[in-house]
Amino acid sequence: MTCQGHINAMTDLDGVMRHAILYVDKGEGDKVLSMAAMTAKRYLEEKGEDLVLPPTDRADHFYIPYSAGPGDFYDGVSIAMLISGQVPPAYFAGKIVLIGPYAPGLQDAYFTSMDKGSQMYGVEIQANIIQSLLEKRFKMEMGDMLQLFLLFLAGAGAMVLFLRLRVAGGAGLLAALLAFSLVLTIDLYKAGILTHPLYLPIALTALYILSLAAHYVQAARARRLLELEKERIEAELSLATRIQISALPKEDPAFPDRKEFDLFADMKPAREVGGDFYDFFLIDDDHLGLVIADVSGKGVPAALFMMVSMSMIRQTAMQAGSGADPGVVLQSVNRQICSRNPEEMFVTVWLGILEISTGKLTCSDAGHEYPLLINADGSLRVVKEVHGFVLGAMEMVRYRSYSLLLEPGDSVFVYTDGVTEADNIEKELFGMDRLTDAVSESGNPAPRELVEQIEAKVRAFAADAPQADDMTMLCLRYLGN
Repeated sequence: MTCQGHINAMTDLDGVMRHAILYVDKGEGDKVLSMAAMTAKRYLEEKGEDLVLPPTDRADHFYIPYSAGPGDFYDGVSIAMLISGQVPPAYFAGKIVLIGPYAPGLQDAYFTSMDKGSQMYGVEIQANIIQSLLEKRFKMEMGDMLQLFLLFLAGAGAMVLFLRLRVAGGAGLLAALLAFSLVLTIDLYKAGILTHPLYLPIALTALYILSLAAHYVQAARARRLLELEKERIEAELSLATRIQISALPKEDPAFPDRKEFDLFADMKPAREVGGDFYDFFLIDDDHLGLVIADVSGKGVPAALFMMVSMSMIRQTAMQAGSGADPGVVLQSVNRQICSRNPEEMFVTVWLGILEISTGKLTCSDAGHEYPLLINADGSLRVVKEVHGFVLGAMEMVRYRSYSLLLEPGDSVFVYTDGVTEADNIEKELFGMDRLTDAVSESGNPAPRELVEQIEAKVRAFAADAPQADDMTMLCLRYLGN
C-alpha cells in the first residue's frame, strides 16, 4: 500500500521545535495528512482503531508532547546491517520502522522542548509525533489572550498585597506565589493544558520590585513629612522656651536699687521647656515675695500649667498687699487650681514673704523641698517646719505659715527635687546629705556664686548621665538696713 504525506517541520522563534504540521489543506476540503499522522493512521487501522487527531491552533499546528529524548528511539540497526541481511525480517514484525539519515551535514537536527541542550534528528522527532498519536497523548495550549487576562487578574491582586505588606512580608508572599505558579504549571501540564511557565513568575517578580520602589517612595515621603513635623515642633518648642524664660525674672542683680538684700535664681529645664519655676517680686516697698515651685510632669503640659500657677500666685499675693499671709495665699491659689484642673495636675510650692525692714521671713510650704537656712557664720540648718499638701490635689486643704528671723548676712537657699534627685550612671542619687555638705563647704558666698557652685557639683556628680528632671535654685541673702 502506498500513500503520500509531508514531513515539513518548523521551529519557534527561539529555534526550539515544539510544534508540528498536522496536515496541508490543498483546497476544497482536500487535506493531506503529515507523514507521521498517515503512519499512525495506517498502524491503527491495522489494529481496527481510528486515528484521533490532536487539537490544533489556527495555523493547523499542534504541540508535540515528546516522550523520548535524543537517541532514545535508536536501537543500533544500521542500513548496512539491513542490506547484508544481518537483521532477520521478524525483528520488524508489529513495529513501525522509520528510515532516515543521521547526518549533521543535512541540517536535519533541532533543539526541542525535551532537551534544549542537545539536538534531535528529524526522524526522531517524527517518531515522537507518531508515538503521541498512537497513545492519544495530546496537549492543548491555553490561548495567549486568556493567559494575559488571568495574568492581569493575578498580578493586580498580588500588587495590592505587595503594597499593603511590608518588605519582608512581600518577599515571603512572592516566594509563596512563585512556588504556587510552579506547582500550577506542572499540574496543568499533567492535565494536558500548556501555559507559558515564565509569564507569571516574571510578572510577579517585576511587580514585587515595583512595590519595593513604591514602598521606598512612600517611606521617603513619610520621612520627609516627619522631618517637616519635627522641624515645626522644634520651632514651636524653641518659641515656647523663649516665652517661658522671658516669663521668669532674669535681672541680675534682681533689684539693683535695693541694698537690703541680694537675690539670685536660675532654672535648668530637663527638656526644651520645663515644669519648674521661680519668681520674686516686690509687693510694696517693704515686702518681697519669693516663690519656687515644681509642677508634676514634664514638657509642654507642665510648662503651660507652670505659667498658669505662677501667674495665680503672684496675682494673689499682690492683691493681698502688705498684709499678705503665705498660707492664705496658697490656700486661695489651691482653690482656683482645683476648680479648673481636668487633667488633675499638681504643683509643689514654697512661698516666702520677706519684711525687708525687720528681716522677718514668713513662709508656707505646699509639699515642696525643705529650705536651707545659712547663718552669717556659715552654719547651716534644714528648716523642717510645717509641710503642707501639694496645690491642685484637694480643694479644701488649709496651709499654715511659719516665720524665720533673718539677721544681716543670713541666707535662705531653696531648690526643687531636680537637685537632690539628680542621679549618675549607677543610678545613685545626689541626695540631701550631699546638698547640705556642698552648701556648708561653699562658705556662704554671694547668692549667684552659691547657685553656680551647687549646679556645678550636681553636674559633676551626674557626669555622663542625662538630666532627668528640671533643676531650679533660688538664694536670698539678707543684708539688713
